[in-house]
Amino acid sequence: MSLQRGPKIVTDGLVFYVDAANPRSYVSGSTTTNSLVSNDTGSLINDTYFSTDNQGTWNFDGIDDYINLGDYAAIKLGTNF
Repeated sequence: MSLQRGPKIVTDGLVFYVDAANPRSYVSGSTTTNSLVSNDTGSLINDTYFSTDNQGTWNFDGIDDYINLGDYAAIKLGTNF
């Protein structure tokens, strides 16, 4: 049996967290990413893709790639301070 652990992070108030280096965040061949602190998912849009480089990265082309989190009010920046 193996145990995988990531770095310790502050989770107080955290509503969405993905980590490309954590296999629980992404299933190979999938177009979604899974939050590690909730049951929420994000969709990889416009050829955003996962790479195993540097133990796991999300690759964006800098033009129109993103992870779509939908209309989830708790993670809209600037609304929950």
